[in-house]
Amino acid sequence: MSQNQLRITPTAYLTVLLHTFKNPSTSALGVLLARPDAPTTVTHAVPVTHLPLARAAATLDIACGMLSAWIAEDGWVAAGVYVALDTPVALTPATVASFSALDGNITSLARQILSGLGNADKTAPIVLLDANLLADASAPPVALVPLVPGLTVTLHGAPSSLARTGTALQLADSLYDLDDHFEDAARDWIGNSAVISELSKLVA
Repeated sequence: MSQNQLRITPTAYLTVLLHTFKNPSTSALGVLLARPDAPTTVTHAVPVTHLPLARAAATLDIACGMLSAWIAEDGWVAAGVYVALDTPVALTPATVASFSALDGNITSLARQILSGLGNADKTAPIVLLDANLLADASAPPVALVPLVPGLTVTLHGAPSSLARTGTALQLADSLYDLDDHFEDAARDWIGNSAVISELSKLVA
């Protein structure tokens, strides 16, 4: 597969959507994970924080420490970072180019967490969730727009696997990130096993 293409499985993509829909008034940031033998195919997404991005740096340091051990034990690699903005913007090629150049905060946070997880590759993708694409029935099924020039993000599976997205979003309250884990240490923010199990059934 081309290194200019990032593929994401339906379950991982729905995890990103749930994290965003659970926190509609704030930014959401998480890590995209892949297996070492297919480093450009994202099969798991880890919701990290829904703090304002300007306050997220300390949380990311803690996340890296906790995630690193889990990634090493379970055999994952950090394939990228996803961000959903608290204020949606129209992500045309022109705005993405200017946004990439101007918003150093997102780039800095993404590099911080990728480096902390052993991936210091400056071309590792940062992808933004485009709320406008979510609302456009004629748009591609994946509403993730990369900040890496020349990269495309596609669904690793049939578009029909997302037919029950509306049902999946009902699971949003049960999806946890590290901020939720701080409130209750029993909350499984890395694996989100219960939610992932339900999502897997919905996309089967």
